[in-house]
Amino acid sequence: MHFLGLPHAHDSDVSPRRFWPRVACLAVLLLVAWLASRAVFFVDETEYVYVTQFGEPLKLYTEAGLGLKWPYQSLWRFDRRLQLYEPPAREMLTQDKENLNFEWYVCWRIARPSVSLPTADATTSGENTDGQDTERQDTVRRFLQSVGGIQAAESRLEERIQAALAAEVGRTRLAQLVSL
Repeated sequence: MHFLGLPHAHDSDVSPRRFWPRVACLAVLLLVAWLASRAVFFVDETEYVYVTQFGEPLKLYTEAGLGLKWPYQSLWRFDRRLQLYEPPAREMLTQDKENLNFEWYVCWRIARPSVSLPTADATTSGENTDGQDTERQDTVRRFLQSVGGIQAAESRLEERIQAALAAEVGRTRLAQLVSL
């Protein structure tokens, strides 16, 4: 009979001398698997991945493939594609105090580095791609440090667009907005 899975002295097939090394090997394998899952990550072609250490950006991954980091470092993933954000409808007053429900959407993305045509010197020395990578890294780092993430960016966009839209609607009469 086994109690909590431990072998007894009368069990002839598993001795304590063989049991504890197996447990130790299993524990080491689990630890290695956990460390590997924390250190290896995949970068999709549709995203930027920034590795940070204690909140400080360290390295930007822009190419698809595997990346490595220390287990205590963090990942920030940013979609590089065009984002569509559609906040809930809002009531706004026109100049003649009529209530209207407005719905809007915003298409946005993290700024791309300026694209310039390569010169003959830049293509042979590779300066254009290095400059573009540096500019891309600076752009994503600024986004990470100033905004923080996708939801924070969408929240800021919603506040600014709602304020601008409400101000414009407030200066406009209902008859100017709606025609029969």
